Amino acid sequence: MCAKRLRKGTKLNQVNLSDAKDRIIKIKMLEGMAQSTINQYNIVFNDLIKFFGEEKLNVSVDLNNARDFVDWLLHEKSDEKSRFKQVAKKGVKPSSANNYLQKLRAAFNILIRKEILNENVFSQIKNSKFQKKKVEVLTVEEVKRIFDAFNKSYYVNLDLMYSYIPC
Repeated sequence: MCAKRLRKGTKLNQVNLSDAKDRIIKIKMLEGMAQSTINQYNIVFNDLIKFFGEEKLNVSVDLNNARDFVDWLLHEKSDEKSRFKQVAKKGVKPSSANNYLQKLRAAFNILIRKEILNENVFSQIKNSKFQKKKVEVLTVEEVKRIFDAFNKSYYVNLDLMYSYIPC
């Protein structure tokens, strides 16, 4: 991958999203990040570019733009590449939006250190809250009823399985 060079005389804060993506991915590769993490940065920046447009300057992304992007992620983003079109829905899960925010905060912090940006608008956005699904487990009595339903003459070690069930 060949990184784009800025023309002589171009101000650093005039870097567009596509250039920022190239810089961040190059930095992450040099830091020895795992390929899966680099792929995640690639996906995040591709979605940023899809939302804002490739030529959007980093400095022109303000807090309201960042909030609009997160709102788009949660409610409108659709996956055209999904193999399961009938179950595809608009928007990503809140946990995925939080992963996007994590990557964007880290990327924009790097751009601040490289003096490309003055502030990180994504650090001002809180993670999306969501309810974790409670896992329902079987009671001891329900497990015993399942084991009692087995054909005891066919399952030789059924008594051994009973010894693992707490009384």
